[in-house]
Amino acid sequence: MFSDQELVASCKQGSQDAFGRLVDKYWASVVRTVLPLLGDPDDVEDAAQEAFIRAYRCLDDLKDPDKFPAWLHTIARNAARKMLRQRRLEQQRLPDYELSNHVSDSDLGLPLGYRELKPLVNSLAPPDRAVVTLFYLAGMELNRIAEQLNIPVGTAKSRLHRSRKLMRERIRDMAPKSHERTSSLETSPRDVIGGMRGLINWQVVPTDEDLSWWRSPAWADQDALEKTWRMEGNAIVGDSRELGEESPSLIAGEPTWTDYELSFLMTPISGGNAQVGFRMSADESGFYMLDFLLGWQAVAISRVIDRRVTKLSVVNHALHRGQEYEVQVAARGASLTSYVDGKLVNQLTDETFRMGTFGLLVWQSSTAFRDVRYRLLH
Repeated sequence: MFSDQELVASCKQGSQDAFGRLVDKYWASVVRTVLPLLGDPDDVEDAAQEAFIRAYRCLDDLKDPDKFPAWLHTIARNAARKMLRQRRLEQQRLPDYELSNHVSDSDLGLPLGYRELKPLVNSLAPPDRAVVTLFYLAGMELNRIAEQLNIPVGTAKSRLHRSRKLMRERIRDMAPKSHERTSSLETSPRDVIGGMRGLINWQVVPTDEDLSWWRSPAWADQDALEKTWRMEGNAIVGDSRELGEESPSLIAGEPTWTDYELSFLMTPISGGNAQVGFRMSADESGFYMLDFLLGWQAVAISRVIDRRVTKLSVVNHALHRGQEYEVQVAARGASLTSYVDGKLVNQLTDETFRMGTFGLLVWQSSTAFRDVRYRLLH
């Protein structure tokens, strides 16, 4: 039996097996630590996973390996408290406009979840839809929304007020039809891509105010990074309109990853292209890129080598600024596919890059990303 000191020392030298032993040893106690704070089993598992990921990445900060258990449980409690703060933020915003994850039967006559509410948001006029999406879904403050959309704060407030009234009317129009509904809700498009070994759970890429869970490219200038990326509410917002091609990406994952799937919610705010890179090479000069070309009204998968972009698949697709899209991309062997709102968009084969990290990118645009997830297929 290895001691914590031996396992921590091996982890610092890059041993994943040693860290796996620490996970096995302390998983149950971490779950017991966060369970009273969160209650919900799914939240408990997410918080425990987040705690171990953060511990792994911050091991160099642990000066005394004998204190690993107390240090780990402190990280776990902080992860749970952060989840609670996010939960309270959502509860504060949504009930005021009767747009919570489950609008009460007494208010509207039927339960409405995200799957039913999203079409209502998308049915709004584009200027109103942008404000509602950024306020409710991305969690941005009105003054920041006004800045991003280049409108007065008063205009943002009036659009939000107008949208609230219209959506409430449309929701109430749906209420008399509640008896026609079944108990099963529509399956989320985020569950479209299945695992190769049966059920493979999604892992959440954590976010915090300083984005310390993410990495920046080795070549990135810190000033450029801070100008490009920041947390706004519960979304990561990238804004490269002033930096253009010099804007750095945010990177997550491991260079050894081969077959994996990504899932995220994305809202183009303004400007040009919203992008996600995957299977990025060790020096990050080569990768595949899922590219939302708002000017072309198309979605592309491209191969990028030393900033030379070769489009491998370009599919016409209606895209709207201020609208949130549920996106998945899968890299399995030489097969590369993408889904937008549950519909297959790109499908191709290419063997240039077989492994690597993934990252968020923006090109002369402002884009909000939230709830970024991944799952390894083997």
